[in-house]
Amino acid sequence: MGKIRAITGLTILITFVLTAFVWAGPALLITPKLGLGYRYDSNYYNSANNSAGVHTYLVEPGINVQFSTAKSMISFDYTASPTFYDDADDLKPGQIKASKADYVGHDLALNAMTQPNERLELALSETYSLTRDPDKLDQYSNETGKDKYYINTFSPRVLYSFTDRFSGQATYRNTLTNYDDPNGEDNQENRGIFDIIYNLNSKSSLDLEYQIWARDYDMLTSDYTSHQGKLIYRQQFHYFQVEAGAGYQSREFDVVGIKDIETFTYRVALEGQNPPDDGDPRSYVRAAFSSNFNDAGSGNEYYKGPELSLSGGHRFLEKIYLDVWTSYRKSDYETTYGLNSSNVLVLREDDTYEIGARLGYKIIEPIVISIEGGYKNRDSNVAAYSYDNTYVMGRIDTALEFGRRAN
Repeated sequence: MGKIRAITGLTILITFVLTAFVWAGPALLITPKLGLGYRYDSNYYNSANNSAGVHTYLVEPGINVQFSTAKSMISFDYTASPTFYDDADDLKPGQIKASKADYVGHDLALNAMTQPNERLELALSETYSLTRDPDKLDQYSNETGKDKYYINTFSPRVLYSFTDRFSGQATYRNTLTNYDDPNGEDNQENRGIFDIIYNLNSKSSLDLEYQIWARDYDMLTSDYTSHQGKLIYRQQFHYFQVEAGAGYQSREFDVVGIKDIETFTYRVALEGQNPPDDGDPRSYVRAAFSSNFNDAGSGNEYYKGPELSLSGGHRFLEKIYLDVWTSYRKSDYETTYGLNSSNVLVLREDDTYEIGARLGYKIIEPIVISIEGGYKNRDSNVAAYSYDNTYVMGRIDTALEFGRRAN
């Protein structure tokens, strides 16, 4: 049923795209791309006691197409990811060869937007990913499994400007998560997002946002409904933009015996770059501090806690790229217990740190080689959930543009 719904959403989006295509103008950009990569993880399975080194080999062909007119835009991006694994260490008893997990991943993004008149904007987006990356499950994902799954999101949006200062926006978002393993906890989320936006001036605004969503699980995890209200302030400067928002979320579970939960939620973010309107800026910086519940909670495992992320980069001599990043997250679980190192039953609490850097060099205009390294550590008061992993990665990427960018 989940695949049928995903195909139905994709069909609606394609119909929208083809309708907008009729209005198409001269701005067409086609970009074939190819990435080749190698990665080594010292603890690929993120295990507390049985760390295993694994080599990963990536081949990533893809294409990006952008088509736009004065009032409409269509974009299509697709990447295939044949992925191959090889054990770096001798197998321990009970371990399965890493190569058994070889697969072909897929990432697809379709976006369409049109403005029938100066006050009305209509948009549709569809994203699909077939992956083993647990971080794609949730913005606040704390998962470590390597199960294969697909996640598909379909989202129409309408924005109407009542006056130059006052506008309203409504968004519907359907998210399907489906595991290849029949024992995986497939689920579906339906979410409505409603915004009342007041522009204080040309560079600052207030957004009163309300969200309601229901997540339904196919197996033992309880279905739930969440309500969230936030007030968000946004300010645009020449080189920087700032966002600060806070609100409240309540979550009600369908299964009797699971206590409803609630939390104060907030997000403060800063983004900047130079030049300010360049798609490939010479320098950039991003910082965000936020807290909320995770949404994907198989096994009724929900947590909250602050998350801090920092990243930045600079291009030297027009050919050398340096990017650095770090993050910290506390995952304060609501109802998940485990034994600590003293065999005492405690409510689970994790502290996760990550740091990484990437150095890239543009050999010629469409070809960039890069080397990346990073370290991640999760320190849990439940010993079975602690781990650390060091990785190194090398890549070569190329993308050749044909056509003309929109103004």
